[in-house]
Amino acid sequence: MSIHQAIDLILFENQQVLQNIDFGAVTKLGEAISQSKRIFVTGEGRSGLVMRMFAMRLMHLGCQDFVVGETITPSIQANDLLIDCSGSGATGNVLSIAQKAQAIGAHIASITTQPDSPLGQIADIVIHLDAAAKQDHSNEHSQQFAG
Repeated sequence: MSIHQAIDLILFENQQVLQNIDFGAVTKLGEAISQSKRIFVTGEGRSGLVMRMFAMRLMHLGCQDFVVGETITPSIQANDLLIDCSGSGATGNVLSIAQKAQAIGAHIASITTQPDSPLGQIADIVIHLDAAAKQDHSNEHSQQFAG
């Protein structure tokens, strides 16, 4: 496959994912972000890197936001917003953080490929990405290499 073919494939697959997003849920997330005094983000691995980039964009928009696990991150409180990202929706550390935040009374928004996952089940808002999960080698959702 040439670089041009690879770019075309990536763009096509990303377009397919974006066309299948529930924009009602995205609107709810936007409203939750604009109504939240403090926003916390979390994820592991590549999802965690994406969430760090998202946190920077939130800061650029004037939001008071924090990356869970950083040394200067305060404790989450009731009515704060936690936005987590996990392809599987079952990443241990992310799920544990979401469960603790929920117990405190924070609002939870989850971005995942598995809306029926443990994270999807406790989230107030679920952004379902109809994309290949890390261990999906079926080529059903993507012709790119898994992970």
